[in-house]
Amino acid sequence: MLLPVSIIVVAALLALIVWWLQRQETRDRRDSVDRSGELPPLQSTGLPDFIQPPTAAPPPAANLQPSPVNSRPVQTTEPVPVSTAWQDEVKRLKDTGDLELGLALCQQHFPKAQAFQQSAILLRLQLKQALERQQDPTPLLTRLYRSAVLADLFRGGAPLKPANARQTLKNLAIHEFRYQDIGHRQLKLLTKGDAKLLEQHWGQPSQHQHAEIALGTAWENLCR
Repeated sequence: MLLPVSIIVVAALLALIVWWLQRQETRDRRDSVDRSGELPPLQSTGLPDFIQPPTAAPPPAANLQPSPVNSRPVQTTEPVPVSTAWQDEVKRLKDTGDLELGLALCQQHFPKAQAFQQSAILLRLQLKQALERQQDPTPLLTRLYRSAVLADLFRGGAPLKPANARQTLKNLAIHEFRYQDIGHRQLKLLTKGDAKLLEQHWGQPSQHQHAEIALGTAWENLCR
């Protein structure tokens, strides 16, 4: 009599263990891409804005005299603040679920640091949705990795900086960045969850280095 009862208890325990392991695996996969929080301040990221606002016109020479017709002092124009309207629009598109439109808007503002960061947030949301639907995440991983490599190339501490950032971006449009050559540890845009997901799908890279080192003379030529 004890033997059938023991078999039933063991079978129930095994079923419980299998259910718990499956639930834990699903939770780990979701947590690896659940990085959709608000953007941190720009100065804490180490990724600079390469597109600067137009500078104010130089002041008039000191030896010029005011016009006798109108002797009132000329009012100086205050510098125009950098517009954040595009960031507000990206946030609105994110909240309404229009992630592809938000990504397109971010790409229009590459290589701004905020644009790279916002695009990474949107891509993580898309990755989370793809994993929940059991879809192949490879195309989204490729886009996220490419954004991280571009952010590394245009980072503040890079030894080489292109004279024309937008033209350099156009020249890089068809360039393929190899995961095995660059890795992920030097790409500050990526989170630990991103790195874990990359290794799960693409394996361990052969090395980790900054993107400009992997590109070598090709990047040097683009910076001339």
